[in-house]
Parts: sequence; structure tokens; C-alpha cells
Amino acid sequence: MGGPSPDRVCPPAMPLTALTLGEMHVLGWQLRSHCGRCGVTQRVSLKVMVQVLGPDTIGWGRHPRCTVVSDGRFPCEGFVTFSARTAKGGSWTQLKAPSARDIEVWKSRRANRAYNAYRGYGPDGR
Repeated sequence: MGGPSPDRVCPPAMPLTALTLGEMHVLGWQLRSHCGRCGVTQRVSLKVMVQVLGPDTIGWGRHPRCTVVSDGRFPCEGFVTFSARTAKGGSWTQLKAPSARDIEVWKSRRANRAYNAYRGYGPDGR
């Protein structure tokens, strides 16, 4: 009672599904950051990240500095790791750096989508 439906399948976050921040935002992914040093976990707004970094920025494998200031004087010196989930109630997956093969497959799929859109086909190829 009150939990996610067991009949609903939530695929895990994968680089081949959404490599860039813009694609994650369009697909409705949720993002959070966790600092290994101070232990703070924060919700991250994909909309703001897209506005600041651009929609074609690859979010996989990034480890920026922690922004937490614990006592008002000294900022945390740790680095954050990002995690994403594809749907509410799904599992969180750490955004590890994609392999070169993942990036090449993503580029070819993106090129095919643009070509199909030019020819009048929809995203599903029809």
C-alpha cells in the first residue's frame, strides 16, 4: 500500500537512453548529487543545469566540487557524484562515465533520428 505498482517497469538510467542533460530533461529524469566527504545529498534541477551548461552537455562521469558550507565559514572540500532515475519510484543509478562505444552508438542513433525526421518519419520510425 502506498508504494509503486509492481506491474510498472522502470528501466534504469543508461547513457544510450539519454546521454545529454537536455535529453534527460525532456524524458523527465530526476537527478540528485551526493558528496562522499560531508554526506549531503541534494536534489538537482535539470532545467537549471540545462540553462547554465547547455542542452548538449554530457552529464555522465562529472564530479564537480561540493557546494555545501557547513558552519558558515569553511566550504566542504569534497566532490559530488550524480545519480539519476528515469521515473518516480525507480531505482537510482550513478552517472558513471560512458564508454567510447556508448558515445559512438548514441551519435549514430542521433544521426538516424535527424535523418528520419528530415524524411518525415516520427521518432518510432513510422
